Amino acid sequence: MSRPEPSPVRPAPFLTPSTALFNSALQAAYFLVGVRAAGHRSILVMNIGVPDRDASFPRLPRLTADDVITWL
Repeated sequence: MSRPEPSPVRPAPFLTPSTALFNSALQAAYFLVGVRAAGHRSILVMNIGVPDRDASFPRLPRLTADDVITWL
């Protein structure tokens, strides 16, 4: 017995922006609920936009996986 091929899903173009907005708001709400469930009292603050050229600076150096992971 062979498995049937899944049918391709094509979202309606007019629904895509509103669905993306709703899903991002829902994700932020779940994050906030999780933070509060962990015992933290907070508000949700997000930075949205593009910083001014003078306000940004180069990325700081990052640690390698070997520096931070200890295998037991």
